[in-house]
Amino acid sequence: MLDLVFLICLAATLLYALRGAYKETLCSVATVVGILAAVIGFVIMFLRSSSGNVLAAFLRILEFVFAFGLRFIARHFVKLYNDKIEEENRKIRETMSRYTRDDPHVQGPVYNDSNFDDPELRFGKGGYTDKNL
Repeated sequence: MLDLVFLICLAATLLYALRGAYKETLCSVATVVGILAAVIGFVIMFLRSSSGNVLAAFLRILEFVFAFGLRFIARHFVKLYNDKIEEENRKIRETMSRYTRDDPHVQGPVYNDSNFDDPELRFGKGGYTDKNL
């Protein structure tokens, strides 16, 4: 029965983490339930069967490892999701900066009301605007 509760908590924790929300309480509950389920499962497995059931022992060890590592896995998924969102936002900002004049990072001359008639901006330096020739 604890295995089913652990499975539901594990799925809920990972679904939240894949969407970028780290639920500390849910993760802690899933970790405690998973470790208890693995330990109780080991005890019941050894009391009921005298022969060593390798598959059941492997599944209990796997359950224990997932319960112990759930917090780290969830945090890593949240970090990956946040990195993906930040990368998308960076690409959007980079694309939008090409089409706006208000961005301070725009390269090259930008005409506004104060420098619209400046011949050096329109024609570049040199030529007939260079007074040293």
